[in-house]
Amino acid sequence: MTRSAPLLIHVLFLSLLPLTITSSPTIEAECLLKWKNSLISSLSLNSSWSLTNIGNLCNWTGIACDTTGSVSEINLSETELEGTLAKFDFSSFPEFPGFTTDCRNLTYLDLAQNQLTGAIPESVFSNLSKLEFLNVTDSFRGPLSSNISRLSNLQNLHLGRNQFSGPIPEEIGTLSDLQMLEMYDNSFEGHCFFSRDWELERVVQNQLSGLIPPVEGNLTKLTLLQLYENNLSGTVPPEIGNLTSLTVLDLSTNKLHGELPETLSLLNKLETLSVFANNFLGTIPTELGKNSPNLMNVSFANNRFSGELPPGLSNGFAFQHLTVNEGNNFTGPLPECLMNCTRLFRVRLEGNQFTGDISKAFGVHPSLNFISLSGNRFSGELSPEWGECQSLTSLQVDGNKISGEIPAELGKLSQLEFLRLDSNELSGKRISVEAYPKSWGIYLLDLSGNSLSGTIPSNLGKLASLENLNLSHNHLTGRIPSSLSNMKSLNSFDFSYNELTCPIPTRDVSKQATYTGNSGLCGVAEELSPCSSSSPSSKSSNNKTKVIIGVIVSACGLLSLAIVIVAILMS
Repeated sequence: MTRSAPLLIHVLFLSLLPLTITSSPTIEAECLLKWKNSLISSLSLNSSWSLTNIGNLCNWTGIACDTTGSVSEINLSETELEGTLAKFDFSSFPEFPGFTTDCRNLTYLDLAQNQLTGAIPESVFSNLSKLEFLNVTDSFRGPLSSNISRLSNLQNLHLGRNQFSGPIPEEIGTLSDLQMLEMYDNSFEGHCFFSRDWELERVVQNQLSGLIPPVEGNLTKLTLLQLYENNLSGTVPPEIGNLTSLTVLDLSTNKLHGELPETLSLLNKLETLSVFANNFLGTIPTELGKNSPNLMNVSFANNRFSGELPPGLSNGFAFQHLTVNEGNNFTGPLPECLMNCTRLFRVRLEGNQFTGDISKAFGVHPSLNFISLSGNRFSGELSPEWGECQSLTSLQVDGNKISGEIPAELGKLSQLEFLRLDSNELSGKRISVEAYPKSWGIYLLDLSGNSLSGTIPSNLGKLASLENLNLSHNHLTGRIPSSLSNMKSLNSFDFSYNELTCPIPTRDVSKQATYTGNSGLCGVAEELSPCSSSSPSSKSSNNKTKVIIGVIVSACGLLSLAIVIVAILMS
């Protein structure tokens, strides 16, 4: 009898267990309602979160349940909640006995992008040990508790866009199942570190300092490493090449220096490489891109790099973004494979010393939106194929050695807003705008500093959005078309240093205009002489007057002579 007592108690406990589990959803519902009622704003929850709807907990907004009807996921991201987690009793989501294998604890909690404030309660770390996904983006503040290590099953941790401060708890490194870590846009201080099993790390827009730690060879799962906008210094460790699964490496806007390691060329899954706004110098690893067929976004801008770009940089023809402007001194031709990158979207190469025939450097790029080649040494002629880049909004090729005529096909670029071809060696006896549609949205057209000749076409006045027009320092002749004076959008125009003649058209004096260096122009402008009898137009008018007077005098003379003759004959 004595032996059977423990067994009887155990049986009684098992018989009561379903009742305990059945009551759990009610406890959880009451807990959730208590927290909802503590919030300043929770309008998005009013339709389903109520006492009259407790029996339907699994259909509440943002709630998902396991097979027992107990809450397993809470997803309240972007629900305009305002308040704190202080009244959220996470202990109401307890662990069930180990032998009830069908029961699970809360595994998913998403409170991102609300107006929740304060610190993350310690009860989150002490009661939600089964949590696998935690997203508190854009909500909280204060130091991050070292007890976060108690969430030992975490796989995804999103802490971005908060006001967390202090050091990053090193205990995060013990989360062996963690694959994704986002900590961007906070005020964390101290040093950064890696854990061997992470797949993603975003610790950006903080105040981390010191060196990038040596990267161990067993970090083979890491696919994304973003450390931008910190105060990291030193060089990039060559062990970075051990991150063989890396697809995104963003080290931009730090204080890193030295040369990029050649081992970057080993990252054959790399898609994005961004190191802009640092103090890097020297040449780019010569094999970079050769073994990375998916490389599509590269930024070396705002550094002190020199030499040529690697010939195989765009070997996979996947390039979409390439920015190497500001502070660098790249030389030589562009990679030949760039011409075949049909997905190009944004290119900024300005302020370097690139050379080569521009018509051979670029092809047809239907998605190209912005390109700036300003201030290089490109030569050759503009190909009519530029007219096939139908998505272009900005084409800036100023400050090179481009020659030949401006292709009329540029008029097909209906999305174009900026066109800068100034300071080149362009020629031609006409500026062809016949093909330019009236709806052409261009508002900056700069053709100055070339060798253009002929007259200014009157149909420039069709460009209804044009705000800035610069045709200075060419060899243009003839009149300034009166159609330009009727353009309401035109705020600034420069016709200086040409060979223009005749009076200037009447204009709005509030608009900025420059006419200097045209000896044949006259009119109401500060740098011009008033039109007088000496002006070509006035001379023509005077000559006409003289002719008329001469005719009248001659006619009068003949009439007088006729009268005299008639009088003599009659006498």
